[in-house]
Amino acid sequence: MRSRLLAEGTHERSWDPLARPAAGEPWDSTTRYPTPQQALADADAVMFDGRSPLDPAPLREIGFRYTSIGRP
Repeated sequence: MRSRLLAEGTHERSWDPLARPAAGEPWDSTTRYPTPQQALADADAVMFDGRSPLDPAPLREIGFRYTSIGRP
């Protein structure tokens, strides 16, 4: 899905405090941000990886629709 979205002209933004990016893909086409708020600012769509690093309650409180796989 990521490659298709990028081919369609989307711009990928990320926040991942655990990632250790190296040169090359996928990091070359990703703009990294120091906070989740900055990464999510003006986003049209949001996708998270499966590690579920965020607590969904505060996200829901500020208006995000949070859908999780493997967690209620």
